[in-house]
Amino acid sequence: MNDSVKLQIKRVYKGENLNYNIGIIESLNLYVMEVTDSTGFIMGIPGETSKDKPAVAVFGITKEEFDLKDSDTAKLDDLAFELMHKIPKDRIIAENNLRKDCREETIDDGKYASEKVADLEEKKNQMHSMHADNAKKAITAILEKGEAWYIYTKGAGNKVPTIDNSGSAQIFTKEEYARKVIELAPQVPLEAEKLDKKGLSAFFHNLFRYGILKIRVDLQQPEAGEVARDEVAKLGNIKEYQLCNSRCVSLMIRYLQAKQLLDKTQANLGSATLWSALCKEFPKSIFFVPMCFEGEEGNVKDENEIYFTEHGVKHMRETKPLVLGLEKYKPANGNGRKMKFITLKNSAAGEDKIFFPVFTDISELKAVFGDKARICIATFADILEKYKSFFGVVVNPSSLNLIITDKGIENIDQEKDGPVKVYKLDPNAESKE
Repeated sequence: MNDSVKLQIKRVYKGENLNYNIGIIESLNLYVMEVTDSTGFIMGIPGETSKDKPAVAVFGITKEEFDLKDSDTAKLDDLAFELMHKIPKDRIIAENNLRKDCREETIDDGKYASEKVADLEEKKNQMHSMHADNAKKAITAILEKGEAWYIYTKGAGNKVPTIDNSGSAQIFTKEEYARKVIELAPQVPLEAEKLDKKGLSAFFHNLFRYGILKIRVDLQQPEAGEVARDEVAKLGNIKEYQLCNSRCVSLMIRYLQAKQLLDKTQANLGSATLWSALCKEFPKSIFFVPMCFEGEEGNVKDENEIYFTEHGVKHMRETKPLVLGLEKYKPANGNGRKMKFITLKNSAAGEDKIFFPVFTDISELKAVFGDKARICIATFADILEKYKSFFGVVVNPSSLNLIITDKGIENIDQEKDGPVKVYKLDPNAESKE
């Protein structure tokens, strides 16, 4: 908390790694509880939380709850325990480095600070505006110089930018700034990569393809900033139908990142939660797949026409996604010829393992096949019909190389209509000291 907060009490859970303070923001006459987590096991972003970069949440509390400091500190401990495990949206008034995927909507009616919300929001907006200005100035300097660095998670695709829980990618004006962030996140296998002018162009182009919504510049530095992608990057000449799956791609990237966390407990919890979210998004998506007509194998050329499976036609007519900009959807029947999907072998999985490649945009497909394949729209229903003929599905093999086995496809089918499951440590397993 800043200097405007008058602290009243400080208590500690679990040694020095988890503690809370309560106090008063006198300028707003607001009672608050600040909870700090240096472990990443309770509130923090797995792999990023540390003693140097703890997770912090400032919650609003009522006058009655504040007065527990003088009457019943055990109940105050219980309140802190509930807040830090539920992270209720209606009580948070300030935060840093919190997980976004484990919040409860509410644990009370929010009356404790209702009259203060407008003041707090105005101050937040002022800070956001300042950070956006910082980021824009830095990005302008980066583009003029034609040089920058970004970070990626080793093992999570082919040098794909790391996406944090707020949907941001990070870029740096100096290599030492990137290295500093890597040092502060020892649980994540991060690496820095230099961008030249060509690389910068690809980086900003890929923000749209990867579903990256924001850019953070020079994190941990005094002039750090954050800005929305659309304020500094333009769609340019990217065809709209190349970008219809960015939400799904973003989840896949974050899922692969979570699996690489060195803390296996957090890796399992984080990846399981993101997989559950992916199970809802994957069936909604359409995929670009390479195909040919029976009898023309080995002599295929892209005709600059997008074909559709019968499921693809049905999907398009029912959902009417405007992103494709196509009005007519006819099946790729090839004048009665049977359509065949083109497969890939994955040497890492064994030469006898045949995969069905699917691509989230045409750029990804052409990175593997060039113009040597016709392009067809397929859906999850098509994958369900075909998956038993292959060892699995491989998504974007040139960048993500996400392999979904037959069991994974079956799990997506089972979970696609249910709620997203959030996996976290059982609060009942945490004992207070």
